[in-house]
Amino acid sequence: MSFGRLQAALTAATSEVTLAAANINFDFTLVKIEAPQEYTQLGSLLPTAKKSEAESGSTHVTARRLGTLFDGVCPHTPNLIKAYGTRVSEISTIANDQISSHYKDSIFGAHSGVDGTTIWAAATSSNASLHVHLLACMLARIFEASEAVSIWVELEKERRLDIAGRFDRGENVQFSLASAAAQNPISKQQLADWDSSARAWLRTADEVKRNESRQLHTLLKDLNLAVNEQTKVYPSVIEAWKNALNMMEDLVCGRPQAVQDGSVILGLSAWHLYPPLVVFGGQNFRVNMDDRLVKPGGELSIGLSSSIKTKDTLVYWCLSLAHLRHYGKPVRTEGRIQEDPTRCSFQEFMYGVIGAITNRWQIPSQDTLSTMKFFALVHMSFDEANAVAGRYEWVALLGRTAKDYLGASEVDAAGAERIFQLGRRRSELFIGPIQFEAGHNRKQDGGYITGDPRYLGLLDANVLTGVTGLEVESLIELLRHKLQRDPTIRCADYLIQYKSGVSRKRKAKHSGGRHSDSADAEMEDDDDLSNHNQSCYAYATVSPTWDHRFRFITNENTGDTDEKLSRMQHRWVNEGSHAIPLTERIHTLNANHLRRNGFDLMLTDMSSTAQCKYSWVFGDMETAAVFVREGSKPIVQSSFHVDDFVHCHKKGLLSHTKIMSHVMKHGFPSSVANMLGALSTVDGIYEKLSGATVSLKCFEKPLLESKWYNWSSLHRGATRRKLALAIVSYFDSGSCDLDPEDLDQVIAVSTGDSIYVPAQLVCDPLKRHQPHVLKRILGNIGKPGVVLLNPPQGPMMRDLEFTSVSMPKFDGTKQDCFGATSLHLSFTGLHMPMYDTNVKVGRDSQVSILESVMSVRDRGNWVADINILDALSTDFDFKPVLNRTCRHEQTQASFAGVYSIESWDDILDHPVDKFVVRTHGNWAARLAAYSVLAQAMKEKGRSGRITVCEPDTCWQCLFRASSRGGYLLHGFID
Repeated sequence: MSFGRLQAALTAATSEVTLAAANINFDFTLVKIEAPQEYTQLGSLLPTAKKSEAESGSTHVTARRLGTLFDGVCPHTPNLIKAYGTRVSEISTIANDQISSHYKDSIFGAHSGVDGTTIWAAATSSNASLHVHLLACMLARIFEASEAVSIWVELEKERRLDIAGRFDRGENVQFSLASAAAQNPISKQQLADWDSSARAWLRTADEVKRNESRQLHTLLKDLNLAVNEQTKVYPSVIEAWKNALNMMEDLVCGRPQAVQDGSVILGLSAWHLYPPLVVFGGQNFRVNMDDRLVKPGGELSIGLSSSIKTKDTLVYWCLSLAHLRHYGKPVRTEGRIQEDPTRCSFQEFMYGVIGAITNRWQIPSQDTLSTMKFFALVHMSFDEANAVAGRYEWVALLGRTAKDYLGASEVDAAGAERIFQLGRRRSELFIGPIQFEAGHNRKQDGGYITGDPRYLGLLDANVLTGVTGLEVESLIELLRHKLQRDPTIRCADYLIQYKSGVSRKRKAKHSGGRHSDSADAEMEDDDDLSNHNQSCYAYATVSPTWDHRFRFITNENTGDTDEKLSRMQHRWVNEGSHAIPLTERIHTLNANHLRRNGFDLMLTDMSSTAQCKYSWVFGDMETAAVFVREGSKPIVQSSFHVDDFVHCHKKGLLSHTKIMSHVMKHGFPSSVANMLGALSTVDGIYEKLSGATVSLKCFEKPLLESKWYNWSSLHRGATRRKLALAIVSYFDSGSCDLDPEDLDQVIAVSTGDSIYVPAQLVCDPLKRHQPHVLKRILGNIGKPGVVLLNPPQGPMMRDLEFTSVSMPKFDGTKQDCFGATSLHLSFTGLHMPMYDTNVKVGRDSQVSILESVMSVRDRGNWVADINILDALSTDFDFKPVLNRTCRHEQTQASFAGVYSIESWDDILDHPVDKFVVRTHGNWAARLAAYSVLAQAMKEKGRSGRITVCEPDTCWQCLFRASSRGGYLLHGFID
């Protein structure tokens, strides 16, 4: 049956009087009910703009229409509705307590706060509308925005067809239901706004309930459930929706339930209700989530599969979406709730970066803690060596990240490990096609090192022995520690040769591993050691051990059995050599029994002429080297293990300066160094964004191929506002890759539950923030996707009222004459989509530009539209005054030639002499006054100076200083 026939039938069945009062195009904003008591706290906390939108705007219309359209589909769930209302009020209170009240006086005040728009719109519409909101949260939890909107379009269409079909079959259909079905379809933009608000709410609620959400995901890590088996949108969604509502109603009432499919898991995840879990699988256990909103007895039983999972997914939902693309066949889409978190702080994001690096290094996960210790210790060395900040900020970034990882609590450590492992799995996508594997040749000083490039090359045998301290004992302990940790070798088969009695001035001549034929490896064959300054050489065992061949090295009769000697460390030294630790057994060296042949040592028993050859393994013979007896099992890997580095660093055996010098000279390959340098820039932006999170989807594409990175590489050292805004757009969304050049005029970015604004817009102009410094405000402007706020050209000011201009003489007192001034943000209605990756595949763009007007009002009356950022970048010699140091008393006095500005008309028609704008202690009015004054001066073509004054400015000193030349027109913002 067509909707036209349904409309005609409704018209015929309704009297003219009824139609006049309630036309078929029924205005659903006329119907508004009192919200349930549990939701009133949320309503009191909503920002003014969002509350107005929820009660009388298009969102309320959408809530009413969807609630009426789907009325009767869902079961009666009074207890779930109450529990959910209590939970959203609780979350809203916690989230709002974290918002600085400072922002509520800013231009974005009406938009700052929790986005509970759809919740409040539903609560003031009907219980059916609240059910629809719960469905919106389910869809937003598991599907991308474009996919969820496509599902809403199809749901609305199919529901209307279903009602029309029932009417055609002669079934009884309520008038309100038939009216809802007969109306024009809800626009895709309205459905996108509906989804966007639910999505923003989820992001805020997830952050407040972060520990519970992570605990839930950890407990269910072995789960792999489909929401249901249907792929057609309408029946699949209706089934999942009703099932989740029924089971959650039973749970909050205290009735136990067993999981049959993924719908209830999706529901409790999206609605932030946490019943006790009884898990059956390889190991049975019960976990009480301590949620007071679930009555005793409301346990959820879950059976986990003992088979190996093929996906890192807890719950998945496969649907065929007919409206995802503007043209083409239906697209099979799979939404997933992953084991891994989807968002985290930038600090936590760096755990994944280190994970990606370790995967490219081919480091096993079992070495994660040691790797974190490594980065923390390298950072410590840079600090101890007083490294200059700047080029090597990435060292500090990795060091801080590693330290945070090591110090994480038990709950946070589980989340950190998940992000770390996610980075390992996404390494190739994130780092890109970089030749960075272990064993890859690295260029150094014109030649190539074939040793291990992992861990910045510091574990290379030649390198690590080179960064030990000046004392040779440090090097001996390092070599001993390495060999003692290797379970595959017999320590008695090894000897350490070292040069004693001299300070170390080492120049590396040999690479790790077997010797090479390099010209640098200069050794004379068949030379007696005594001809090579034998008095400087000594020998040491690797561990408390003994081999009968060691008796060849000395003429002494030890007088002890081999068994007793095997429990000691041994040294063979010349008489008068350097001090030896008292814990070691000392022998006098007999050089006649030692001969060197290239890289070998020959031990000879003069009584039998029997010889034993020890071959060089690794190390530098000019300082210390390791030799192994011929025929013994050689050490497999001559490079050191990360635990060797950690051990020696903590014992103070390594030189901080040498470590720093090596890392600065060699470090990472240039591509990875560039990536870390870029992330250091990002870190500098995010460290000032309290509460901001980033999307872990950023790991799914190469960072160095992003537009913002390419722009920054061409403008090195220039962290400008447009670059900062491009970066937060990229990391917050995980998919929005914008060219900073397209953001030159953008004043803010709204995405998810965040508004990112230049600090200059929300702070006293006296603070003089750099243009690239951003602040994050909890809230949004109510539009889906990433929204770029762009001001109009040529902002307007009200006409002058000359009769209102007074300008009395300034008397030196501190006053605020602009207490009724307020700043506002409004929109012209010009909202344009931008071309992004979604458009390329026929989907709706998730990036748009919204023309936004910043206005100044006085007692509610419009004064002017302003562009604060333009005003702060003008050539009016902005000059804040430093704190006063004089002893002048601040008393009321008359200052000749200085006028007092006490109204907006005085500012708009300002004098061309010195004047003081009386905004003392009112940062918002100071910002507004500066902006309007700069704009008015520019419009009139006047040059002059604007000075923003400190709270305790001495007027006598200030006016005396300003009278020494300079501009005649000089405005002081008190």
